Amino acid sequence: MKTLIAIFLVTSFMLVACGNANASVTGDDGAATDHNDSIDSTDSGQSSNTRYPPNAALAKLPDRSWSQIPGTKMTSVASTLLYDGVSTCCGFAIYAYSGAVKDAKNGRILFWGGGHNDYYGNEVYLFDLKTLRWERLTDPSPKSVTECATANKVHIFSDGEPKSRHTYDQMVYISDQNKLWAHGGSICGPVGYGIVDSWTFDPETKTWTDLNPSLTYTWNNNLGHSAEYDPKTKLIYYFTSSSIQTFNTVTNNWTTLQAAFSHPIDRSSLLHPRVRKIVTYGGYLNSNQVSVFDIDKQLVDYPSVPSDLPARRAPGWAFDSRNELFMAYGGFGYDKRDVWYYNVETNDWFSELIPGGPDGNQFHYERFVYDDVNDVTYFFRSPYEDVWVLKNLNPQPSPDS
Repeated sequence: MKTLIAIFLVTSFMLVACGNANASVTGDDGAATDHNDSIDSTDSGQSSNTRYPPNAALAKLPDRSWSQIPGTKMTSVASTLLYDGVSTCCGFAIYAYSGAVKDAKNGRILFWGGGHNDYYGNEVYLFDLKTLRWERLTDPSPKSVTECATANKVHIFSDGEPKSRHTYDQMVYISDQNKLWAHGGSICGPVGYGIVDSWTFDPETKTWTDLNPSLTYTWNNNLGHSAEYDPKTKLIYYFTSSSIQTFNTVTNNWTTLQAAFSHPIDRSSLLHPRVRKIVTYGGYLNSNQVSVFDIDKQLVDYPSVPSDLPARRAPGWAFDSRNELFMAYGGFGYDKRDVWYYNVETNDWFSELIPGGPDGNQFHYERFVYDDVNDVTYFFRSPYEDVWVLKNLNPQPSPDS
């Protein structure tokens, strides 16, 4: 039976791909169907009124299944210009302690990372949800090798490009501006200094803008924090380990919203756009803490959690807008392969074991991404393997949960 399912999945993807010799899987322009407008909040929070056609191969996947999309290894487009930095072969460790952001309107996911002693290159990658193909948007800075190798506290290369860094969940996509925003992280080099710089990246012009051009470096443990963008207020809510800050995307000004906030680092934060609550889960030393910030009331709640809710660091964290459920998968310190779902309105958790899931015992942040057009969730587990995809249209508790 497993063999028949495997053949079916590969055949489905191949049927869609055969019309384009350059693509492993393509979008099917003829597959567009009526699809109720919904809200997709993965670093966008925006209404998905501008839609791309659903992918025919993804539509054929059986419900309650895990599969991989053939021909979608990030390494197929990765830079071969930089072989420094250092712990992973060929410099492809851009996933190390780093996340991703989704541009729901244009149907793409942006990746930027590396940093510390994992990878020195600062290039940006894109996964296109219309074609299910990778693209490298920029090349690594020529200054990466020499200027990352020294243990200095400079956040920027001499050519004006930002240094690569662990980005954790410290990036968002500013939907109003169509730009990636990144703040701080652990910069490349043998020490991995923390930094408080802020940048935007324009995927169309493929250029970076330093929002702190006169920044004088001071040491700051700006590591493992999380951020989420609210298009209604045009504010980025930034959650440190001890406070909630806001960054105004119009004025580029920071404000301390709450000085009393407590959540371990190495977690992710996501917005439920209808109820306007940002939920943060997971944390350092393997935590199962949940923090809920109500944007409209400006209040933080630390709801009780079930005794069997996994304690884990940097789990994959997504928002299923079809069912209005938060989703968690994997995370450092957790080797089971069940998906956990959370309803923030009722404070209910449940788990469901979908057969065939990959090992998720790593740092993932928001590289677990829900696609409301295709009703699937992508899992970017490793740049060396094809992208995983979970299809679970109607999540239900497992019988033994």
